Amino acid sequence: MIIRVFRASVQKGLQKEFEEKFIEISAPMVKSHAGLVSLMCGRPTKYNPNEFIVTTVWESEDMLKDFAGDIWNEAVIPDGMEKYFSSCSLDHYESIDF
Repeated sequence: MIIRVFRASVQKGLQKEFEEKFIEISAPMVKSHAGLVSLMCGRPTKYNPNEFIVTTVWESEDMLKDFAGDIWNEAVIPDGMEKYFSSCSLDHYESIDF
């Protein structure tokens, strides 16, 4: 399995709107793809007031590529969502079975 971790610093004052749009637009888009095992999203805390995190787990690299395309190591950002980000990063990990 492949773990995909997306971090986004959301512009000040847009956190509430971003969260609403994420629930309305981004989450359903991701959930609609075969191969998705899990999707978790975390909102900012007082220790990191502008950063959201989205963690997805995919059955395989091929299933992730079906979702993200050939350049799967780049973020998939639905049209209109890019306006919320001041920065973002994306990392991938292979799961450890135990």
